[in-house]
Amino acid sequence: MMLSAGAVKLSGAHETALPASKLVDGRPFPITFSPDENRAPATELAGFITENQTTLQQTVATHGAVLLRGWTGDYLGSPRGSAYPVGSKRRHAPPSAETFADAFAALGLSVCDMACSSAPRKPVAPGVYTSNEAPPQELIPFHHEMVTERGLNARLCSLASL
Repeated sequence: MMLSAGAVKLSGAHETALPASKLVDGRPFPITFSPDENRAPATELAGFITENQTTLQQTVATHGAVLLRGWTGDYLGSPRGSAYPVGSKRRHAPPSAETFADAFAALGLSVCDMACSSAPRKPVAPGVYTSNEAPPQELIPFHHEMVTERGLNARLCSLASL
């Protein structure tokens, strides 16, 4: 995947090419950034977002999505089952829900009220909820992610441990 022609400049991170990225209108989607320091602590993500907030929001408007990848949680010790690159000696935990809440707050966006959610969810940190708490034997209907609700933020933030 080619990196964007008019490279986006962020303080403390660089654009990273992902094999699964697609070109949409000549721009990578999603455009992906990784910290300049290999495996920077996730606790530094909120500061990075605060410092680059305007550029990140402009980049979302231009590219449709921004993926921030490589800010990690604490070491877990054993590489078994690691989602990190082959050969890494130690595995990291995903960032905590609290760290994610701090990063979201740094974006300066309003927090969604989950009272109208059609899926059972529970709060895990301020403004951070589980995706679904339905029992495993229950079917989850399509669009339980609130796409039909009015007044929601035009931005979606998601935390995933791959």
